[in-house]
Amino acid sequence: MPDREPTAAESLFLDELWKRVDGFDVWFGRGLAGDPRLTVSYPCIDGDRAGTAVPAYDGRRLRGGWRTASPAWADDAGMDDPLDAGSRNGLRVDNIEPTPAAASAADWLTRRTGRPTPAPPSPVVTGLATLVVLLVAVALLLVLVWLGPLLLYRYVFPDGPFA
Repeated sequence: MPDREPTAAESLFLDELWKRVDGFDVWFGRGLAGDPRLTVSYPCIDGDRAGTAVPAYDGRRLRGGWRTASPAWADDAGMDDPLDAGSRNGLRVDNIEPTPAAASAADWLTRRTGRPTPAPPSPVVTGLATLVVLLVAVALLLVLVWLGPLLLYRYVFPDGPFA
């Protein structure tokens, strides 16, 4: 349950991030100064260690780092405190708009965790799925056309010859 409603910048950031990466959790919290902050938790295994890749966005700054635990600390720490944002594996971008921030966060998450970004379904798969649905619908329609009059007759004349 969020502590607050997302800001417009956070909503845009999340919409863009969900288009690029899946499988993450979101916290809407506040920083030490009361400023709104969105924190994303992306659990993963990196070699021999398990942890969470954590990008955080406050509407103007994007930070990312590695945590060995879930970011329950989001409300009681500064924007940079728990993250290794300054390290070579971290993410640190200032004065960034939501859409480029989401693209940067998705790229960083993909590189940091090794998970590929989800690919859109191919036209072949989409076409085959549509064809299967269409064939099932036609088969059901034919069964209904064939059995419909018989079922209607039995309902209207329950003691008739087809009862």
